Amino acid sequence: MNTTNDNMADAVQYLSLAVNHIKSNKTVSRTAKGIAKQAGFAVGGSVVGGIILGPPGAALGTVIGAGIGLAVSDDYDIKDAVGANPIEKFYTWYSEPKNAEVVNTLIVAAVGFAYATNGKKAVSS
Repeated sequence: MNTTNDNMADAVQYLSLAVNHIKSNKTVSRTAKGIAKQAGFAVGGSVVGGIILGPPGAALGTVIGAGIGLAVSDDYDIKDAVGANPIEKFYTWYSEPKNAEVVNTLIVAAVGFAYATNGKKAVSS
């Protein structure tokens, strides 16, 4: 198998692990949906603004789209997802074996993917 196919397989595996984690955690899922919805409005505003007024319109459309996205998205707060003390909250969450396994699997997949795509460059420099 060529390197591109290997890299794509690694990327798909990493993405599926991340998506499975988001699906299994209601707070993270709600936050991810809110962020995605707001980002979608921002992208839409950028496209419309760019078509109408060119690059300055794209910038203005992005800001307006993000504002609209924030207004129509369900309330979400990243601080609610991680708590007042994110490090302490993370350690408490990570102490559960299934959560530690998820994090470790994601880290190993990410490092493997990064090495597969850039490893030869990093090693030779």
